[in-house]
Amino acid sequence: MSALLKKIFISLAIIVCLVVVGFWLDRTSSKVAAPEGERETVLAPELEWGSYGRFIQEMQNLRQKVQWQLEIPGQVSSVPPSEGKGLSTATVDEALRLEFDQRQALLADELRLRRRLLEMKIDNQVKQKQNQNDYRIKQSLEEKSRQQAAALADFQQQKEKEYSSKLATLYFQLELPELALDERTRLLTKITALKQELAEAINQKSAALKLEEEQFATAQRQAATAELAAYRKKLEIEGEAEFRREQQELKAEFSVE
Repeated sequence: MSALLKKIFISLAIIVCLVVVGFWLDRTSSKVAAPEGERETVLAPELEWGSYGRFIQEMQNLRQKVQWQLEIPGQVSSVPPSEGKGLSTATVDEALRLEFDQRQALLADELRLRRRLLEMKIDNQVKQKQNQNDYRIKQSLEEKSRQQAAALADFQQQKEKEYSSKLATLYFQLELPELALDERTRLLTKITALKQELAEAINQKSAALKLEEEQFATAQRQAATAELAAYRKKLEIEGEAEFRREQQELKAEFSVE
């Protein structure tokens, strides 16, 4: 039996040697006699398992970096949220809060600016209206003063004409040669009284006209003040409505609601 086994072993060894030699001869002839069109196939690099191993290693390293892994549906992830890459929920909330605060601050600054510009606009319009009223009052007062001066001149002329005849008679009597001294004194006293009466009448008329002019000016200024207050109130109401519209537009623009 041992001799038979020995022969079988030797036969198998010879067969293996023949197969190896034949395989080597076949590869050598293929490299030498390969057609030109098949040169690229023959010369193609063989797959290197070491490169494949490095690829697997790189994939594992990448997986460790990004903490990526497949999870069975319904199974809780084995990677803790704090260990995952990216911003945490608290950090995102803080960033959003800071952005919201910045938007709020910018909105508040813009609204204060708009409010100040609106107030300046109203003040400017009221000032223009006041200047117009002052000019109108000045014109009306100057016209009233001219009217009062003309009225006083007419009154004085009428009074002087009225007293002139009386005074002329008295002056004529003073020229009489037979006039007694006491009569002369009486006439002079009467002439003085008439002149004083005329002057007092003119002064009273002038004072009355002046008082009327002052009352007219006061009424004009009071009316202008009331008109100006109503004008400012109207502008403030319109301005507040405009400000509300701009406020809503700015809130939408800054996205703070």
